[in-house]
Amino acid sequence: MQSRRSMRAINTYTGSMVELGTALGMELFLYAKEIRESVDSLRRSTERLIQETVGKLFLSISNSRTDKEEREKEKRFNDWLSYSVRQVEKEMRKNLDLQVSSPPSWIFDLEEFHDWLNGNSTDGVNVLWLSGLTGFGKSVLAAYVIEELKKFASTPITYFFCKDNEFLRDAHHIMRTFLHQATISASDIRTLIKGIWEMEDEFKNLPEHG
Repeated sequence: MQSRRSMRAINTYTGSMVELGTALGMELFLYAKEIRESVDSLRRSTERLIQETVGKLFLSISNSRTDKEEREKEKRFNDWLSYSVRQVEKEMRKNLDLQVSSPPSWIFDLEEFHDWLNGNSTDGVNVLWLSGLTGFGKSVLAAYVIEELKKFASTPITYFFCKDNEFLRDAHHIMRTFLHQATISASDIRTLIKGIWEMEDEFKNLPEHG
């Protein structure tokens, strides 16, 4: 009898151990599964983060390259447009210096000048033509008028001084300088001119650096 009771006790103990082992095994299995899922989730998050970082880096490099190309293009266009501007401004300052002691203000007393200034042309052509020998003072007079008109004119004032040098003698020098002066306060005009410059190769072939 005692032997049977011992066997039953052993069987009961063994059964309990098996159940305990099964329970522990299940817990370990579930714990391992959670760890694996966490690792997988971490890996996916890491991969996604790497992809996003690489994507942003590529976009940043691409934007940086685009910005650099756009800046270089803008510089080329500005150099092209302002090719003769420095020389024109140099002539302007020189001519203004020559009239410091005696400015030709008499021009504003002429009826013909006021007719031209107010657009009161009788033949439909609003042109004021001043002629004279070399050294007569035409450029000095023009510089004075330009400077005075800048004080009250509501539209851009464009001007050019023709000289026999590489910056001041050709028609494209004159037109580019006029365009540059007209675009200083008109960004829409500048955008329009830049678009034409980009499309017309013959314009790009003109000198850019003065």
